[in-house]
Amino acid sequence: MKAIFLLAYRNLIFKKTRTLCNIIAVTIGIALITAIVTIDVNTVLTEKARWISEYGNPDLVVRPSNSSPITLTETIERLETISDVESITPIFTKLTTIILPDGSERQIELCGIKKKNYEDFRTLIIESSIKDKPLEKNQIWITSRLAWENNLDVGSHIKIGKEDCEVVAITSNIFMGRRNKSRVGFVQFDWGMTLFQEGGCERIFPILWIKAHEDTKALKARLEGKFLVNLPSYALEGSSVEDLAMRNALKVSSIFSLGLGLFIIFHSFTLSVIERMREIGLMHAIGATKKQIGMVLLTEALIIGILGAVCGVFSGLVLAKLMARLHISTIGIADINYYYLPWNQIIFYAILGICSTLLGALYPVFKARKVNTSLVLHPIGTTLVKVEHKKFYTVLFLASTIIMILLYMCMRVFFAEGSYGLFATIFKLIMIVLLFIGALLILPSLVRVTSRLFGKCAVYVFKNVGTLAYKDMSASGDRLVPAILGIVVVFAALFAFKTMTTSLKSEIKEWWEIAIKDKILIETENLPISTRNDIQHIAGVKHVLMITSKVNMPFLIKGIDMSSLTTDINIPEKEKEILKRFTRGEGIILTTSLASRQNKKAGEFIELSTVSRNKKIEIIGVSDRYGYFTSERAYALLNPEHMQEFFRLSCDRANEWIIWSGTDTTTRNKTPTSSLLSKIRSDLNLPVTWSMTDERLIYERTTNIDRDFFIFNIIFFCMVILAMIGVLNSLLVNAMEREKEIGLFRVLGMTRMQLQEMFTAIGFIIGINGGIFAVLLALPFSYFAVSGLRDFSGLNLSYTISPFWICTCLALAVFISYVASLYPSYIIARENVAQTLKYE
Repeated sequence: MKAIFLLAYRNLIFKKTRTLCNIIAVTIGIALITAIVTIDVNTVLTEKARWISEYGNPDLVVRPSNSSPITLTETIERLETISDVESITPIFTKLTTIILPDGSERQIELCGIKKKNYEDFRTLIIESSIKDKPLEKNQIWITSRLAWENNLDVGSHIKIGKEDCEVVAITSNIFMGRRNKSRVGFVQFDWGMTLFQEGGCERIFPILWIKAHEDTKALKARLEGKFLVNLPSYALEGSSVEDLAMRNALKVSSIFSLGLGLFIIFHSFTLSVIERMREIGLMHAIGATKKQIGMVLLTEALIIGILGAVCGVFSGLVLAKLMARLHISTIGIADINYYYLPWNQIIFYAILGICSTLLGALYPVFKARKVNTSLVLHPIGTTLVKVEHKKFYTVLFLASTIIMILLYMCMRVFFAEGSYGLFATIFKLIMIVLLFIGALLILPSLVRVTSRLFGKCAVYVFKNVGTLAYKDMSASGDRLVPAILGIVVVFAALFAFKTMTTSLKSEIKEWWEIAIKDKILIETENLPISTRNDIQHIAGVKHVLMITSKVNMPFLIKGIDMSSLTTDINIPEKEKEILKRFTRGEGIILTTSLASRQNKKAGEFIELSTVSRNKKIEIIGVSDRYGYFTSERAYALLNPEHMQEFFRLSCDRANEWIIWSGTDTTTRNKTPTSSLLSKIRSDLNLPVTWSMTDERLIYERTTNIDRDFFIFNIIFFCMVILAMIGVLNSLLVNAMEREKEIGLFRVLGMTRMQLQEMFTAIGFIIGINGGIFAVLLALPFSYFAVSGLRDFSGLNLSYTISPFWICTCLALAVFISYVASLYPSYIIARENVAQTLKYE
């Protein structure tokens, strides 16, 4: 075993450059996945800690399913049989108006609590006059925010309808206290129900308080199907559909880079076997067994894998630390307050990297064991024998294709319709890549054809030696297929990624033109509807819409008063009839995002969960033009009368205002929205809690795309380095195969500079081939990627090809190939001519 290790060590030292390249390839793959896994774990920890510190431990909101309605008692009995449930608290919620001691009115959300569940809420109390007693009639707890905003304290008296209530406790703003922007009051359950005998409660439903150590996501999965379950975003921060997609895409990309490193290892060891044919033959001749020869090569791979894993883990942890300092997370730009090291995952991926290195060496080892001793030791002028891989590539391609098809069929059989949509997109993307790579590996003559087509460029760029490089690539370009494939895959992925971000930006701009251009959105405290007239009279204000109420039944629904929408607003003719019908209360308007998610269109019906029963209502239009909501684009609009009828929500006040900017009558010029917002603030002194102008929104949305996806640029940079290593390895072997030919060139008078130029010309041709094939692969790949993103997000994305990125990918492919060729050209130009031409 010692002799095998010494032989492996000697071989690695003898070929220092190739060994270093292989170690770097493994290091980059493991470093990337270590950094992504580490930063992902710390992203989730940071976000959970931030939200839990603000809102408390996670809870689930559960109510009976509409398909199988049961009573409150039956619901509780069923839930009590489920493990992992700590307690069940029945409550009701109701948006209502209270009268403060000074006679002013405030809209709050009222929650009813049963006496037996007092203990579940007692920990929320900050200050109380009845610390050890449950709520009684005509008593109320209020949140600290509600108390602070309205100068209320323990002992203050307010009115709910005609009933006088005493404030007996101040609670924190967490758990149920975070609802309605922490403007919440708690009353005794039975007494609260008597206040709304007319059926005014939105819905009675239980709250499940989950143990801190239990898996909230798993419990939610167990309850779904039997109940309607809502999970607060903070409970599984980073686990929303969008966040999970981005986090998983990053992990897949990092694993893909490890796979690219595996391909480089495979190619490098294959070339090593070719280069050492005579040595392997001599080992056979002097009595070495096939097992011993194989062990030498596997030991080399093991040493490379271990060194690469150690360097990769260290580099990955440093990269993760740097990313944390730069606020780069796996869900976008965000602060990272933790640096926890998930050693179990890090060690797993390090071992995976070592195993991948050994796997990359297995096939070359198999070929080395089958070397024909008499052939390689035959006294002819060459020491190399071509190793044929076409059968291996064909078998590998067919096996991968069959596995992917079987996986797809299993998804269709075992999963419900629509749940495998994302997997289907991934399947299409993988199949496109497999077909393209398989075609180049199985039919390498394609590279010779393209080398003839595009290699002539080198003749014009490298006038002295371009013809020699062109003829070499035309005759034997298939030897450099692996190097070309590395460039193809990297830049096809880069082009697809940039196409997706370009399509997202285009969609945002199109949506902005319809939904937000020339508008201001402000949130205020609840103000009377007369405030609209005050805003309307400010110079530069064209029109004002107000959002009177909001509810989630089962998606976000907003009550919006459009009865006074004037004809001078730029609204398409086809929508004017929709507005008339909406004002008359004939139906509901959906945004395009919600319509896509619900798979609905105008003229169909959609079901709403009202306070008394489920009700179907006609969709009279799909438009983003009205009622923009700050953090969500999927919502529906209802007439205020319908909001009162369906959900018992008061519509005499509003806290959201949509303001169209127009021409200032004093200046006769279009008023910028930023200036108009300042004028509204100064002239009316409204209690504004949030505001947004069209200019700021479009800037933030488009900028955030680049910021949030910046982490992918880091991954692509590392993959570009891997592609360069692949080109460098291939050119080193190309130079080694042509040692005698190069020696003859030198004897015939070729200078070192010309020799170097010839090899850089070959790198130039490799870059052209890689760039062209990358674009050919990128076009269908990016199309299906954008289509999948469109289906996944519900956004109306158009497939937007950027000529800039086509040219950039071509230029970068040529550039990195040219740079990678500099070192091999330098090495070969300094070879000893006499040693090169020495008779073997």
